[in-house]
Amino acid sequence: MSPSPTRRHRSRLPRLPFSGGEAGCLLDTRIERLITTREEGLRQWAAVDIELAHHGLSALHHWIIENTLPAKVRRLTGQRIHLHDRLRDDHDAIAELCGLTVACALPRFRRRALAGTGWQPGRGTSAPTYFVGRCLMIFPGEYRRWKSEEDAADQPRPLPPYATCGYGTP
Repeated sequence: MSPSPTRRHRSRLPRLPFSGGEAGCLLDTRIERLITTREEGLRQWAAVDIELAHHGLSALHHWIIENTLPAKVRRLTGQRIHLHDRLRDDHDAIAELCGLTVACALPRFRRRALAGTGWQPGRGTSAPTYFVGRCLMIFPGEYRRWKSEEDAADQPRPLPPYATCGYGTP
């Protein structure tokens, strides 16, 4: 039996093979409690942030190495990105880029959840899956910023005046 067209297009967020289950339900319950009690303090959200960050970092890292992240970003946002070839082999750069993306996504997730405009319990998507979707939406901007900084670092810098190995200095 094939899924109905409305069901198939209902959610454009990627399915995560390593999220959900009992751990995902517990995380959803903890976030729901924080939302209903209107907890805004970072201390109350710290454990949730750690778990969400784990999901986001794991998914992004895996998708960069497998080179499936550009297709996932395009499917969700419509934006085309081409990952730098060097990125897949540079695990430090991958970790930096994933960390920047997750660091931007966490406060946005929290702020929107508390405002009632982000993840909402009982809407069909688990909090980790929703969070990873937010990471995918943020990724293109963070990637462009990271790439421009990398490109600038790769450019040769002009020598300052009078830095001519001792010749022509005043």
